[in-house]
Amino acid sequence: MALPPVLMYHRVASAPVGTIVPGHYVSPRTLERHLRLLNARKLIALSPAESRDVHRSGVLLTFDDGYADFASAAAPRLREAGFSAIVFVCTGLLGDHNAWDVALGDVREPLMDAKTISDLAKEGFWFGVHTSRHADLTAVPETRFEDEIFGPRRRLSELIGAEVDDFCYPYGRHSSPVRKAVADAGYRRGFATGRGILGDPYAIGRINVRRDTTALVLAYKLLRHRMRGSR
Repeated sequence: MALPPVLMYHRVASAPVGTIVPGHYVSPRTLERHLRLLNARKLIALSPAESRDVHRSGVLLTFDDGYADFASAAAPRLREAGFSAIVFVCTGLLGDHNAWDVALGDVREPLMDAKTISDLAKEGFWFGVHTSRHADLTAVPETRFEDEIFGPRRRLSELIGAEVDDFCYPYGRHSSPVRKAVADAGYRRGFATGRGILGDPYAIGRINVRRDTTALVLAYKLLRHRMRGSR
């Protein structure tokens, strides 16, 4: 039996001219249609812990990178629809911008600051770590793990006033040493991309939601997820 579906979003905004990742931008209207679909199918919002239970019926929404438009565009629509979500943030870039993509020629986009994250956590949104500066953990020496895995958990836990259990691998890239470090740092779950590794709580797969993911396409992806789990 498959785990409940975990959806992966990035941006909730119109794609700006010049972006190198247009697929990351889901329009606010498209998000509204997705939430209506989930409600129509009675897929309730699960907490991160509940999403590990194969017997729970629901869905976990995740948002990568911690863009400012999560607070301005996604959160209000999630509240209205009765959903929450887990947001993975880069603790060394709070209140800054998407430096990892700008370095590759992308447009500069703001990230949420510490106060915004703290306020959203008090409202019931969940937060997890996405390293300190969006590092590809498979391409850095293990001596960097303290700065990118261990330290960010302590910082984010202090900021939101609760233990942080969830980690998300930038670019979806992970390895056995990376997963071990995430476990050793005290996280209870690690989120990857694609199908992940079956049975491994440190390589949880997610359904990628992109700009061209209409409500019909999302319905198909959810059906495919369910059919795979019934095999």
